Amino acid sequence: MSDRERTRFANPMEILDPNDTCVDILLNDASPSMDEQGFEAKKTKRDHMHEATEEYLEIKRQQRPQDYVAVIGYSHRATLCCEPANVYEQHREIRDALAKLKTLSGYGTRITPALKMALNLVRREDWVHADGVLVRVLAYSDGQDQSQPGALRLADELKSMGVMIECFGIARNRHEVDEAFLCQVASETDGFVHYRFLGDGELVRRTFTKLATGTLVFEG
Repeated sequence: MSDRERTRFANPMEILDPNDTCVDILLNDASPSMDEQGFEAKKTKRDHMHEATEEYLEIKRQQRPQDYVAVIGYSHRATLCCEPANVYEQHREIRDALAKLKTLSGYGTRITPALKMALNLVRREDWVHADGVLVRVLAYSDGQDQSQPGALRLADELKSMGVMIECFGIARNRHEVDEAFLCQVASETDGFVHYRFLGDGELVRRTFTKLATGTLVFEG
């Protein structure tokens, strides 16, 4: 798969319908490597992601108050920091969950338990299957994942239920991330894989800012 194919998104202009409800399940890499130097001086990769997701949440609160966000952290295990919560009425609860991510510890990187937790949330919440509700899994990783092939089976099941999976590699260099694996986890529409490599802090912020109001992100 070429770099262009694996970093493109299906539609650069697609925006969330203002009348629909979007339920985002954030799968946040909480492995020890997230505490390594990030893209800017005195900032770790975990710092970058915390700032980006906080801004994403604030934009949702202001522009899409009907939306919901769930927060899951994962390393070798998954931690449910926040079940699906309304971005307006439960804004503080979601912010606290994002802050909790900075305190999580573990070892290794295994997205399987996080995908399983996301699948359980989708199965349990009957309302997420209603008309006018879009469910997305927004997953990022900064390392080589040890999950295969269990993660792929879970991802396929989520996709079969209509869930959109968007994946992101967070690292200074592409070789640090298992891009082939993340491309398999991600959704594919019209031949485009919903995976993007984010190799600098500004791109991380810009991507998650746009994800707050759009379904897909593509530049260049």
